[in-house]
Amino acid sequence: MHIAKLKPEKGSENTLFQMIEDADRLFYAAKEHYDNGAVSAAAEAYQQILDEYPNHGKSLAHLAEIFISYYKNPSQAEDLIRKAIQNEPSYTTSYFLFADLLLEQERYSELIAVLNKVKEIPGVAKDLVLKYFALLNEMQGNYDQAIDFFKQAIRKSLSNKNITEFAEAIDRCNLKKQID
Repeated sequence: MHIAKLKPEKGSENTLFQMIEDADRLFYAAKEHYDNGAVSAAAEAYQQILDEYPNHGKSLAHLAEIFISYYKNPSQAEDLIRKAIQNEPSYTTSYFLFADLLLEQERYSELIAVLNKVKEIPGVAKDLVLKYFALLNEMQGNYDQAIDFFKQAIRKSLSNKNITEFAEAIDRCNLKKQID
């Protein structure tokens, strides 16, 4: 998170690190609501966090996820994601949410730019970046290139769940090649 964005005002009792800790503590409570299916409660909790900490990137990103998945408002979601990336550029979840949105809207050149940016962030899940490059190629009908990206994603992944997902995607691409 950009430290300057959460800088406490002069005379504030909270230190910067206390503010970050408080925002993150509230964020994880809100995320627990979401993970337990209480989407409205999660949305309210994220909004309350943003009322107090308007530049909290994680809350912006996860509120955007709700706007994508539940409120079906991609325009509002995009605004939130852009603000999340601006305020917390190392939080890679924001980029993957943006990638989902851009892929769904077939905004491929923007998707490539987002993927090229996120792949440079230290610690990013490389298998997920490769997955999105694969999906991009699959959506464009470049099945052989998509398969190559899915294979690279399998090689980079340490998640059995993701490996299974990528292997199934290869099967899907092979099926699509047969019907073309």
